[in-house]
Amino acid sequence: AMGLLDRLGSASEQGNNLRKLVDSLSRNDETVAIFEPVTSCLLTYRFSSAESVSKVVAGGVAPASKRSYERFLDLGEMDTFPHKQVANNEDAQILANRVKEEFGADHGISVLANLDGTARQKVFIGLNILDRNKGVFEQKIDFQQEDLEEKIVSSVLEVFAREYGRTNRY
Repeated sequence: AMGLLDRLGSASEQGNNLRKLVDSLSRNDETVAIFEPVTSCLLTYRFSSAESVSKVVAGGVAPASKRSYERFLDLGEMDTFPHKQVANNEDAQILANRVKEEFGADHGISVLANLDGTARQKVFIGLNILDRNKGVFEQKIDFQQEDLEEKIVSSVLEVFAREYGRTNRY
């Protein structure tokens, strides 16, 4: 069976799909906010490089330390922290909800990773779509592969587009 990342298609297909997604968000006058310490704002950049950026991207953040992570989200001390290799489903959902709230966006996306060096290497994609469609999607990733951040971003975009489409808005 082909893996998720193998099915993504060419860069031009991905670009066309992203433009369609951004156009749909813009047409519906909706915004997205992104929390992505794993991809260092590459996902935010992807959204913002598409047309209609001023209407679509409410904000993006990639905290570089535990202190900035906690301070930005006003969470106090957390039991887990993605840079400490202990990301999980619960944190991914909390952060998708909080980044949406912090930026006043319609949709929140969080991208966390479990980088513990074992077979449990996963990316956790937390979504909050219009406060109706919430969920966390786990993707197994080979963290040794080339273009890792690009593949993670493509995976997140695919999951968001699919789940956004389920709201009958795409």
